[in-house]
Amino acid sequence: VRDINWAKKELEDIVKTEEWHGFKRLGILKILHDGELIGWSMPRIINPQEYDKLLLPRGVENIYRIGTIYVTPEYRGKGATKEVMKQYMQMYPRQVWLADPMNISSQKSATAVGLRKTGEIYFGENKQWGHVPFYGYTHSRIIYSTV
Repeated sequence: VRDINWAKKELEDIVKTEEWHGFKRLGILKILHDGELIGWSMPRIINPQEYDKLLLPRGVENIYRIGTIYVTPEYRGKGATKEVMKQYMQMYPRQVWLADPMNISSQKSATAVGLRKTGEIYFGENKQWGHVPFYGYTHSRIIYSTV
């Protein structure tokens, strides 16, 4: 299980660059509770080449991805993710969120802040992807969006 020590180490690596996995971040949000680090998040703007993959309409600009939200296990299920999502949506109203199909809490947070399910994306080896399951897919994500 990933804990706060893992989160701190990950955060130390992330802040060394403006990009993460090839995408430019808008910044890093530290999630604090009573002054204690309990997680972090990395919002970013969606690249135009991602529109088809994320089922987004062409011609709509400035769509943001809430990005990774990591909350330490002892604070999960207590509303931190939902609060982070609310803050991002106030700053950037056009949002996309990808949720693991097994992460029910993440899905509930998405719908609680007004995101709606718009589809699902399946990933495979060698950057394969599609909107329906295909032979050899390795994982999927549910797409939630305000767009």
